[in-house]
Amino acid sequence: MSETLRSNCAVQPRSRRPRVFEPLSYQAFLEAPAQYVERLPLERVSDIRTRHTYVLHAPKGDLKWVYEEDAGIFSPWDMHRPVESVADVETLLSVPYKFTPPAPAPFEAFRRHRAEMKENAIGAAAA
Repeated sequence: MSETLRSNCAVQPRSRRPRVFEPLSYQAFLEAPAQYVERLPLERVSDIRTRHTYVLHAPKGDLKWVYEEDAGIFSPWDMHRPVESVADVETLLSVPYKFTPPAPAPFEAFRRHRAEMKENAIGAAAA
């Protein structure tokens, strides 16, 4: 981003990044609390292939996500997805979840900037 653009546009509120965007998340079991997710030991499938297994312990049963990846290849592929049926959806929905909204303070600079810019304010998001 150019310095001119940055000086005019760089009001960037910060908040917790949703776990669905973490590298090994499978949608972080759709944001289930971390204490319900168990990472099992890695398995060597072959000389180059590794299997990763995660288990979501839910009140209505366990859901499992298994993916494999080859050394030097940065595109893992699912071997077993945690939600494959309506029953799996019910199991996922049984996980207790409490939404904790982000703190409002990091957004105040953004709100002030939008108020000052009035109809010239443009909202955007960047990773």
